[in-house]
Amino acid sequence: MTTILQVNNSTVFEMTVTNPNAVPIYVNDAAVTVTVLDSAGTTVLAATALSYVSASNGIYRLTVITPLSITAGHRYTVIYDVLGSDSLVGQSQCSIVAIPPSC
Repeated sequence: MTTILQVNNSTVFEMTVTNPNAVPIYVNDAAVTVTVLDSAGTTVLAATALSYVSASNGIYRLTVITPLSITAGHRYTVIYDVLGSDSLVGQSQCSIVAIPPSC
């Protein structure tokens, strides 16, 4: 997963999806969404679909052009939900602190 929450900027969400086996196999046909919550559990970004990156190894990406309503120094939870074409379900969560714009 690659996620940086930067105030007053577009945000790119990216995740590589593999199956849960001992030898990972890239999953190129899943439904992947991302949700962002603030520390109180209020939705900052409702579940939004990531698109599969053509000819990649299981990479899904979403670019949110409009800056999210976030505050530098505040903590946010980013939740990725995955539903594979084989009905396997997965979820990854990470806690991220928003950063101010920088060079």
